[in-house]
Amino acid sequence: VNNLEAKKAELVVKALSIKMNKISGSRGISRHLRNTRRALRKRTPDKPKALKALASAIASFEKEMTWRRRAQSELLPGLMRYEEAIRDTIGLRLQPRLSRERALKIAACRSYHRDMTLRF
Repeated sequence: VNNLEAKKAELVVKALSIKMNKISGSRGISRHLRNTRRALRKRTPDKPKALKALASAIASFEKEMTWRRRAQSELLPGLMRYEEAIRDTIGLRLQPRLSRERALKIAACRSYHRDMTLRF
Protein backbone atom coordinates (compact mmCIF):
# COMPACT_ATOMS: atom_id res chain seq x y z
CA VAL A 1 0.00 0.00 0.00
CA ASN A 2 2.87 2.37 0.76
CA ASN A 3 4.91 1.53 -2.33
CA LEU A 4 2.15 1.42 -4.97
CA GLU A 5 -0.24 3.91 -6.43
CA ALA A 6 -3.70 3.78 -4.90
CA LYS A 7 -5.31 2.15 -7.97
CA LYS A 8 -2.64 -0.56 -8.25
CA ALA A 9 -2.74 -1.22 -4.53
CA GLU A 10 -6.52 -1.49 -4.72
CA LEU A 11 -6.22 -4.11 -7.48
CA VAL A 12 -3.70 -6.10 -5.44
CA VAL A 13 -5.96 -6.00 -2.39
CA LYS A 14 -8.96 -6.98 -4.56
CA ALA A 15 -7.09 -10.03 -5.92
CA LEU A 16 -6.16 -11.03 -2.37
CA SER A 17 -9.75 -10.53 -1.25
CA ILE A 18 -11.02 -12.83 -4.02
CA LYS A 19 -8.62 -15.54 -2.87
CA MET A 20 -9.64 -15.12 0.77
CA ASN A 21 -13.36 -15.31 -0.07
CA LYS A 22 -12.83 -18.86 -1.36
CA ILE A 23 -11.75 -19.97 2.12
CA SER A 24 -14.53 -20.72 4.56
CA GLY A 25 -14.33 -18.85 7.83
CA SER A 26 -12.33 -15.93 6.45
CA ARG A 27 -15.07 -13.34 6.79
CA GLY A 28 -13.18 -11.19 9.26
CA ILE A 29 -10.15 -11.02 7.02
CA SER A 30 -12.30 -10.18 4.00
CA ARG A 31 -14.04 -7.41 5.94
CA HIS A 32 -10.71 -5.75 6.76
CA LEU A 33 -9.55 -6.12 3.15
CA ARG A 34 -12.80 -4.53 1.99
CA ASN A 35 -12.14 -1.58 4.33
CA THR A 36 -8.64 -1.30 2.89
CA ARG A 37 -10.04 -1.13 -0.63
CA ARG A 38 -12.60 1.49 0.38
CA ALA A 39 -9.89 3.69 1.85
CA LEU A 40 -7.86 3.40 -1.36
CA ARG A 41 -10.83 3.90 -3.68
CA LYS A 42 -11.69 7.39 -2.47
CA ARG A 43 -11.01 10.45 -4.60
CA THR A 44 -8.15 11.27 -2.24
CA PRO A 45 -6.92 7.89 -0.97
CA ASP A 46 -6.55 7.66 2.80
CA LYS A 47 -3.36 5.61 3.06
CA PRO A 48 -3.10 5.70 6.89
CA LYS A 49 -6.63 4.32 7.15
CA ALA A 50 -5.83 1.71 4.50
CA LEU A 51 -2.68 0.67 6.34
CA LYS A 52 -4.61 0.37 9.59
CA ALA A 53 -7.26 -1.83 7.93
CA LEU A 54 -4.54 -3.90 6.26
CA ALA A 55 -2.80 -4.39 9.62
CA SER A 56 -6.12 -5.59 11.04
CA ALA A 57 -6.49 -8.01 8.13
CA ILE A 58 -2.99 -9.38 8.75
CA ALA A 59 -3.72 -9.77 12.48
CA SER A 60 -6.96 -11.62 11.69
CA PHE A 61 -5.11 -13.84 9.23
CA GLU A 62 -2.46 -14.73 11.79
CA LYS A 63 -5.13 -15.48 14.38
CA GLU A 64 -6.96 -17.77 11.92
CA MET A 65 -3.75 -19.56 10.96
CA THR A 66 -2.85 -20.13 14.60
CA TRP A 67 -6.07 -21.92 15.49
CA ARG A 68 -6.19 -23.79 12.16
CA ARG A 69 -2.67 -25.16 12.64
CA ARG A 70 -3.53 -26.16 16.20
CA ALA A 71 -6.78 -27.79 15.08
CA GLN A 72 -4.96 -29.68 12.34
CA SER A 73 -2.46 -31.15 14.76
CA GLU A 74 -4.78 -31.73 17.73
CA LEU A 75 -8.29 -32.28 16.35
CA LEU A 76 -7.88 -33.71 12.87
CA PRO A 77 -6.44 -37.12 13.87
CA GLY A 78 -9.31 -37.72 16.31
CA LEU A 79 -11.92 -36.59 13.80
CA MET A 80 -10.46 -38.89 11.15
CA ARG A 81 -10.59 -41.86 13.55
CA TYR A 82 -14.18 -40.98 14.44
CA GLU A 83 -15.20 -40.70 10.78
CA GLU A 84 -13.57 -44.04 10.04
CA ALA A 85 -15.44 -45.66 12.95
CA ILE A 86 -18.88 -44.39 11.86
CA ARG A 87 -18.30 -44.58 8.11
CA ASP A 88 -20.26 -47.82 7.67
CA THR A 89 -23.10 -47.05 10.06
CA ILE A 90 -24.21 -43.42 9.88
CA GLY A 91 -25.48 -41.87 6.68
CA LEU A 92 -25.67 -45.09 4.70
CA ARG A 93 -28.10 -43.66 2.16
CA LEU A 94 -25.75 -40.78 1.40
CA GLN A 95 -22.83 -43.05 0.56
CA PRO A 96 -22.14 -43.54 -3.15
CA ARG A 97 -21.70 -47.30 -2.75
CA LEU A 98 -22.53 -49.71 0.06
CA SER A 99 -20.52 -52.75 0.99
CA ARG A 100 -22.20 -56.04 0.07
CA GLU A 101 -22.66 -56.95 3.74
CA ARG A 102 -24.41 -53.65 4.54
CA ALA A 103 -26.57 -53.77 1.41
CA LEU A 104 -27.83 -57.28 2.27
CA LYS A 105 -28.66 -56.25 5.84
CA ILE A 106 -30.58 -53.19 4.67
CA ALA A 107 -32.42 -55.13 1.98
CA ALA A 108 -33.36 -57.83 4.47
CA CYS A 109 -34.81 -55.45 7.01
CA ARG A 110 -36.89 -53.56 4.41
CA SER A 111 -38.20 -56.55 2.46
CA TYR A 112 -41.19 -57.61 4.56
CA HIS A 113 -44.84 -56.90 3.87
CA ARG A 114 -46.43 -53.98 5.66
CA ASP A 115 -50.14 -53.39 6.03
CA MET A 116 -50.72 -49.80 4.95
CA THR A 117 -54.53 -49.80 5.19
CA LEU A 118 -54.63 -48.10 8.57
CA ARG A 119 -52.63 -45.16 7.25
CA PHE A 120 -55.28 -43.88 4.85
